[in-house]
Amino acid sequence: MIRSVPEFATRRLALQQGDADLVVASANQQSQLRGIPGTVLQDNLPQIAVQTLQFNYKINTEANPDVGSGRLDGAGIPADFFADVHVRRGFAYAFDYAGNLGGAYAGKGVIPHGPIVQGLLGFDSTVPVYTTSREKAVAEFKEAIGGKVWETGFKFTIPYTAGNTARQTGAQIVKDTVGALRSSRTRWGRSTPSSRSNSGPCPRAR
Repeated sequence: MIRSVPEFATRRLALQQGDADLVVASANQQSQLRGIPGTVLQDNLPQIAVQTLQFNYKINTEANPDVGSGRLDGAGIPADFFADVHVRRGFAYAFDYAGNLGGAYAGKGVIPHGPIVQGLLGFDSTVPVYTTSREKAVAEFKEAIGGKVWETGFKFTIPYTAGNTARQTGAQIVKDTVGALRSSRTRWGRSTPSSRSNSGPCPRAR
């Protein structure tokens, strides 16, 4: 019998008590399984999976706490915030890809070249990828929405699945890297990771 158990602590307990013959653990969870009597840790097994943070071009702002005020006033974001290509590029350049791979995947993940991953038909290694660049991120945000993003600032919440440390790590990196672009303006670029899940600004995907 195969059972889906989202919470890692529950899976670990089932393994300890002999209620599970096998459990799956992400790279940054494996250390918590080492030393359990009678268990064997199979590491470095290839997995076809893509973890992404997507942008919602048309956010439903009605009674949605994830968008704050629902306006570009330093305390929220409007419904079409991510429809601006410069906003999206700003986030893409600000993200710490090396830190995400090291922190969420113990250095064993790779940056995908598009939605088709290596090993599947259609994979193309020549598809360009974003790299971390503070200078380019700043330049893009200064262009976003006619310069209003850089001048006014914004705030929103990034939802992630409770117990999913990889997604939580990614959300925290967005908060830290974007928020640090203009640290002198405390209201600028605030995003808050949250374990709540809804149709928010950045729907999680895998």
